[in-house]
Amino acid sequence: MSWRPTLERLAAAATRGAFLAIVEHGYHDPPWRAELNTVIARHSRSPGYDPDFSLAGALTAAGLFEVAGHASTAPQAFRQRTGDYIEQFHSTASLAREWMPPEEAAAFGREVRAVVALFAAGDVLEARIVAQITWGRILAGPRAAVRKDP
Repeated sequence: MSWRPTLERLAAAATRGAFLAIVEHGYHDPPWRAELNTVIARHSRSPGYDPDFSLAGALTAAGLFEVAGHASTAPQAFRQRTGDYIEQFHSTASLAREWMPPEEAAAFGREVRAVVALFAAGDVLEARIVAQITWGRILAGPRAAVRKDP
């Protein structure tokens, strides 16, 4: 979604003084991260792939969001089949199957499987996941000036 029009619509629908909460989640420091990032960068349709991308950070940098607070969950144990782990990457815009020829999607899967194989118990990965919650005010839309004031 385009950020500005989306945030303008949210701001128009929100009550005065409302906060927007952005929840981001992912694996907490997986030992295969560096090698995985190399595979993702090679196959990503996003030319500026940034493994540390944060929507809240990007919206703030674009002047569309003002952070009021932030919290993170404690890392939680999570077990997932390796095939499901690989498949979740295809739910992202930059690695969606519809943007990859079948041969490339298969190669991506093989490369990710090779990266995580040393860390899997059988066909199951054990990892820790965390969620980061950032809340703040939308700085786009007709009431943006009002929203900046507490």
